[in-house]
Amino acid sequence: IDVDNVNEFENYLREFGIAGYMLETKFTHNNKKEVNHIYDLDQLNDIREKIVNTLADLKTRVLGKNTAKDITCGIYEHLKEMCVIEKYEQELNIVREESVNEYNKQIQIVSKMYEIMDNIVLAYEKIDVKEYLELLEYGAKEQITDTIPEKIDQVYISDINKNRGTSKKIGYIIGA
Repeated sequence: IDVDNVNEFENYLREFGIAGYMLETKFTHNNKKEVNHIYDLDQLNDIREKIVNTLADLKTRVLGKNTAKDITCGIYEHLKEMCVIEKYEQELNIVREESVNEYNKQIQIVSKMYEIMDNIVLAYEKIDVKEYLELLEYGAKEQITDTIPEKIDQVYISDINKNRGTSKKIGYIIGA
């Protein structure tokens, strides 16, 4: 599913208040021609079916599991089979070429999500899927990524006689 279709799908969900189990029902609502944007319902329903089928596969992998390790393995296997991890790594390589700062931020996010999952596995042997997902969501909301903006992380070396007169937050004078 390309980004434009995802955006269109998300706009449709928001506009018509569709969430949760409502995704399992075929989309039939649309705007009137003279009022707003007209949605391509066939295309949106194709996307909806892909998402519903993907989520159904994930549900079969984790529902009925009662240990954090089994749930985590089910999620990982699903992501691997859907090639999500491989595609994400490919996207990371593109991001790395464009912006080191954004790349570092993305790496931190993934590392922290793995860390949250590891902590759930270590802390809870027996856990149901609902509680696992609540812990995962809570942990994700509490995470903050720390990066140094590219323009701030700079060092200038110059001769004191050739100072440009620009103000710097911190200055070190070396030598005597």
